[in-house]
Amino acid sequence: MGRKPKLPVAADFFARDREEAAKPPTRKEVKPLNRDTAKELQPVIDDIGEGPPRTIEARVSEKVTFYIAPDLVKRLELTKVQVLLECNLKVSRSQIVEVILGEMLGRVEEIAELLEKIAEQEDEHTK
Repeated sequence: MGRKPKLPVAADFFARDREEAAKPPTRKEVKPLNRDTAKELQPVIDDIGEGPPRTIEARVSEKVTFYIAPDLVKRLELTKVQVLLECNLKVSRSQIVEVILGEMLGRVEEIAELLEKIAEQEDEHTK
């Protein structure tokens, strides 16, 4: 009986992606999300560094799901790209949210003011 050929495993498929992800983006590879984002990022794209981005390891301890508005998701993605291009730091959206939450959670009065402002804006839209 013949030997079975060795089939690739999932890690083999993702190995190429990891190798490509480790390479720093070049000016031609950076493609903004849409026209609006392209206009906002053009000055940043012109100043792309040639060195590899520094990766900051995530401190994941618990997975939590939050629901946020689509415009905030867009702003979060834009921030992620700006951090990569301006600071040459490769971070995830989760890391950005963790930093923002860490900074804001102790500021109860500021959070209350922001929530009141959002409630007022929603009241204006419903009228």
